[in-house]
Amino acid sequence: MSDEVFQRYSGYYDLLYRDKNYAAEAEYVARTLRAVAPAARTVLERYFFPQEVALLAGHAGFQVEHAEEFLSARAPSEATWGVAYILRKTN
Repeated sequence: MSDEVFQRYSGYYDLLYRDKNYAAEAEYVARTLRAVAPAARTVLERYFFPQEVALLAGHAGFQVEHAEEFLSARAPSEATWGVAYILRKTN
């Protein structure tokens, strides 16, 4: 993958999320959790491993073109907490 691809990708990301209200999203999630499980004291956040993303993407007609750790650009591993993916439509 060339740096140019990721520079374009970051521009698209910025464009898509420039108006995103993260505080409002966090409040929505908290409000929904309180409504669904008012007695809950812990929340499990589910992360997908690269193999799971590849499988799910495949079922949706995509293939993983590239995957890397979020912020570090290293290859993802089981210890990776966040992964950025580039998917390509297959059909």
